[in-house]
Amino acid sequence: MSEQQIKYFWNGIKVNGGKLLKGHYTEQDGVITLYAWHYAGFRGVQGVINNSEIMTDYFESDRVRFDRSSSQWAEVLAAYEKQEKKTIARLEKKTKGNHAHSLLCAQKNLERVEELRAPATPVATQSAQAELLAMLNM
Repeated sequence: MSEQQIKYFWNGIKVNGGKLLKGHYTEQDGVITLYAWHYAGFRGVQGVINNSEIMTDYFESDRVRFDRSSSQWAEVLAAYEKQEKKTIARLEKKTKGNHAHSLLCAQKNLERVEELRAPATPVATQSAQAELLAMLNM
């Protein structure tokens, strides 16, 4: 089987130039997750997670997770950033209702993108590791 060509958009993905598979992105603890919309699914996409259980009527949308070590990290991060920019623009246009909290959340998500662009810092430096080993050997 040939390598899949996946293009990431703010509202989903296209696999091998096919139809847009709609989805949305979330970020938590440096991991971006792409969720399929309305159980449409990302069938055939490598790394898809879906723990649906038909026997118990438990259904989930397909999802794919990306962290900084992922080869697609830059493209996924760019798509997530574009999604958040579009969300902010949409919420700023709304005049009815109270959208202040949603707008604030989207703005914070966009600020977080800059942190996610920076290279990952090691959890412990060599000197910190040496100190820890010294304490354990006491």
